[in-house]
Amino acid sequence: MKNITTLILIAFLSAFMAASQVTSQAQRGPKPKPTPKPSPTATPSPTPIGTPQPTPTPTATPTPTATPTPTTKVRLIGVSANFQHGQSTDGAFRYDKQALEIISKGDFVAAQEISVGDIPNWDAAFSAGGFRRVISKMHPAGGDGNAIWARTSIPVEQVYTFDLTNGINPTSGSSIYGRDGNTDIRRSVVAARFVANAKPFYVVSVHFCASVCRDNFNTTESVQRVGQIQSLLSWISSTLTGAPVFVMGDYNFTIDTPMQPSGFQFDLFRQAGFCDLWEIGLANGVAQANWDDRNLDTIPDMPLGMDTRTADTRRIDFITYLAQNGLISMVRIWVPDGRAQCPSQLEPSGACPQVVQRWGIPEDSGSRLADHNWVWIELEF
Repeated sequence: MKNITTLILIAFLSAFMAASQVTSQAQRGPKPKPTPKPSPTATPSPTPIGTPQPTPTPTATPTPTATPTPTTKVRLIGVSANFQHGQSTDGAFRYDKQALEIISKGDFVAAQEISVGDIPNWDAAFSAGGFRRVISKMHPAGGDGNAIWARTSIPVEQVYTFDLTNGINPTSGSSIYGRDGNTDIRRSVVAARFVANAKPFYVVSVHFCASVCRDNFNTTESVQRVGQIQSLLSWISSTLTGAPVFVMGDYNFTIDTPMQPSGFQFDLFRQAGFCDLWEIGLANGVAQANWDDRNLDTIPDMPLGMDTRTADTRRIDFITYLAQNGLISMVRIWVPDGRAQCPSQLEPSGACPQVVQRWGIPEDSGSRLADHNWVWIELEF
């Protein structure tokens, strides 16, 4: 009996202790799970040298539209100059001084009477002054030619050459020779498309045939020259498009040189839309011919007007302008006094003894760089 009582007591104590553990566990709550070990941080891949890291692009904050800043105006000075193959009116050849005159005052030149063998003489002088030859082409027979030189800072988009049509001489029946049946009067032109202040423009250098291509000795009319003019204007219309055109050169005819069957040779330019910038300059008060009074008659030696001389006793050097697809402002146009001071006293006639090319006019009172008075123009872009 004692053993049974002992067993019952042991069983009761075991049950009591088990219940106490359950109660204690319930009071403490569930046993926490073990904290997992952190995963190792991945090592970044290396960036190749020279490859920039991408950066996020921030969203731009809208800003008011800025008012356009006015474009700064650009001015260029050009000149139409017959170089007479480098010869001054005293008979000496002065290629370097002709080039220096351009370099000291202007930015580009449309030159006439350029001969093949003389090109290096001008090139050397122009290059020393920051110019370069843009384009040149000689007369087909190797005589008269045209060239354009310009400052290296002026962009050139394209250059052109064109051989003029010459028509038929009524006397000789030839399209090559003049009225003497011997002189080759064929002509070529050169042109360049420049850019100034983002505005393109064309410069054409031309030298139409001289008096030897007149129809006969008793007239100033010329079928051959008219043929040259017409072919030039047709070529310009089809080729030099999209920008203003300046035709600069020795035209060898005046504003009133007649044309068969009626009218004047210059009318062909007007009909094609060109205007005479000297005439425009006079009308707007920006044409100048500021010459000394060496014959002491109290008036300047060069008249300012439609009769301002550019060669011998005539105005035959022109700058004509076609305002297509844009306008360019003309600041001034002028024929400056290009006479050197005579190193000795003037002759009774008013001529300088050193001058060998004479016409009995005030130009004789000092040697000039060529037999033509050059026409200068200042433009604003």
